[in-house]
Amino acid sequence: MREIAQQLLAWIERNQLRTVVLVCLACTVMLLFRRTDAFYFPQFYAEDGKLFFADAFNEGWASLFYRANGYFHVYPRLLALLGLSAGIPVFWMPTLFVIGTIGVYVLVWFYIYKRMPTSFVQRCFAILATVYLPVGHEILMNLTNVQWLASLMIPLIVLGRPSSGKWSTALDVVILCFICTTGPFALIWSPVLALWSYAKWRNGILTKANVITLATVGLFALIIAVALVDHGSIDRDGSNAGGSMFFGALQVLFYQLFYPIICIHVASVPFVLQLMLSAIALVGLRWLFMQLRKNEDAFGLILLIMSGVFFGITLISYRDDLCSLSPIYVGMRNFYLPALFVVWAALCLPIQHVPRTVLFWCIAIGWMGIQTGAFLGRKQFDDLNWKHEAAQIGTGSERVVPLNPPGWSMRLNADHASDL
Repeated sequence: MREIAQQLLAWIERNQLRTVVLVCLACTVMLLFRRTDAFYFPQFYAEDGKLFFADAFNEGWASLFYRANGYFHVYPRLLALLGLSAGIPVFWMPTLFVIGTIGVYVLVWFYIYKRMPTSFVQRCFAILATVYLPVGHEILMNLTNVQWLASLMIPLIVLGRPSSGKWSTALDVVILCFICTTGPFALIWSPVLALWSYAKWRNGILTKANVITLATVGLFALIIAVALVDHGSIDRDGSNAGGSMFFGALQVLFYQLFYPIICIHVASVPFVLQLMLSAIALVGLRWLFMQLRKNEDAFGLILLIMSGVFFGITLISYRDDLCSLSPIYVGMRNFYLPALFVVWAALCLPIQHVPRTVLFWCIAIGWMGIQTGAFLGRKQFDDLNWKHEAAQIGTGSERVVPLNPPGWSMRLNADHASDL
């Protein structure tokens, strides 16, 4: 059995391109399973229609730098504007959004393959983890929330393996310009990246490419900070769901730590047992931190730290409504990055016994996939007859078009904006 495993691993190392293509296909199959409707009858989802498409349709290019929640969404807005400017029929715009979303997935997977500073096998598991985490559907296959996945480009570019030349660095900067203007993530990452760059500078190993990419993130972090200050509060509305902030925070901590392991069953665990299991898990995370520190693995250490940072931001942002948060139902997008960063940090540990370690990760990622399929299953939004709605747009009257999820809609003027 050991010899078979070693032969299989040797084949994987010899055929890296084939292997990574198979891994990406496995991820695509999971996306197709979980969001079949996005592939078979694309429709706008939430802000995809209400903000990005509607603003492009009504306001034209003036909407490119419109803000929502205080920060920019340049990538989805640009995609909508380019589609309309190119004369793409309104009916096909949701399809363009799906293609744009898939493009982000492929880009992230490619950069994991090329730049994540781990072994090839570990990179393959890191790619699978981006889709196989058993988190709710909200994070999948829509431009509204693709910013969470896209933000992975920041650590991959800045902290990952160095670029291969000046043109590669130039491409990194272009990508960072889009990533840093789509969501608040440049601001969140900038303090840790500043400390990391200072440490590299003190050791005399800060490269020109490091300076360029760090300066790019820092510039946009400053712009986002100014935009958020101008916007004011970004607190979430909530009623605290009948629970205290303290107990809500403890519950969210347990959900965050254990949903990759027991998925929807996190809500069924008694509170006292939640506390005990959370304490054990925190001891495990401390052990992981110490191992990464011992190995001087900056990439893994920073990911683990940022997992805590993103978790803390969730607690602050939803402090009046913590008891309603869930990785499956409400605010599910907030649980994605902290869990993924822990998985990636664990993947940064050096492999001591190759077949045994690979078997462990096969079981771990496979279990996540089984939970995703068995407990979460397929999310099928209602077909809102987009073909009929699209045919009525621009016919001389204002339209209010229903959107998914239920209760959402977008308001469109009688005609295109004059500058499209």
